[in-house]
Parts: sequence; structure tokens; C-alpha cells
Amino acid sequence: MEAAAFCVCVAMKAIPSLAGIAMLRDEQLGGYIAVYARGPRAYAVVRTRVPEGDAALAAALARGGPCSVEYDDEHRPPERHASFGDPWTALVAPVQGEERCMGAIELVDPIDGKSLGDADRQALATVAQHLADFVRAHALDVGRAFAPEQVGLEE
Repeated sequence: MEAAAFCVCVAMKAIPSLAGIAMLRDEQLGGYIAVYARGPRAYAVVRTRVPEGDAALAAALARGGPCSVEYDDEHRPPERHASFGDPWTALVAPVQGEERCMGAIELVDPIDGKSLGDADRQALATVAQHLADFVRAHALDVGRAFAPEQVGLEE
């Protein structure tokens, strides 16, 4: 969890944002768990589950790297992003292994209000790659990182 927290903090320094989230895959039950969040009301986001087919993460995976997901009346933000307020955009960087997605780093509402540029995309991709390398090198059981009642898991 410390590595995920470190990566979110580094990403938020590179791209100052209202909030940041790190999610890691739950190998036992599938989907992802938000293992770290930073920003207003972050406590509401940590330990939440994110389904395998999450639209924001799917957009980044389809692009093959970090992407911007815009929200408006037609495209509502997922609850984890809405928990920070009324978001207008999220920057989503998949944490990819050789065979599949191991998680994501998400930044909600960049403070400068600009869209994701090439330098920002490269910075997020680099941070996500470092987290992927760490996760690959360590045997993590994300589902057991928290007590089952904290993430809605059953023993």
C-alpha cells in the first residue's frame, strides 16, 4: 500500500490535482480495490471495490496508456470520483503487467484545468510503470490488505 501511496503522491506532484487514487487488482475475487486515495473525503474512496469492466479504466486500456475521461450531463463520474465533489475530468493511467491490467492510478480534476498533454501522459505512464514493476516483484494479496468488512469481502 505504501508503494501505491507513494506513486499517487508523485503523480500529484507532477500533475497537481484535486485528488488521486491508486487501485490494485484483487486476484482472489477479481476487480480492483482502491488501496489509497488523497483529497477531500478520501476516506470514502479507500477500500472501495471497482468492477473489472469499469468505464474509466476501460478507456485507458483501450488507448494503451494514460487518458483523460471527461464528465458532463451524459457521462456521469463513477462514485469514487464523485466522492471528491463534482468532478469534470479524470486522468487514468493503467498499471499494466505483461498479460493484464494490475491496477490504475487516477487523478481527479487537474488544478491547471488543461487537458492531458504529452508531457503529462509520459509522467503518468512512468509512475504507473514503476508501480507495475513493484507489484510484479512482490507477492501482494490485495484482498487481504484490509479486514473483510472494510472492503465488503467475505471470509
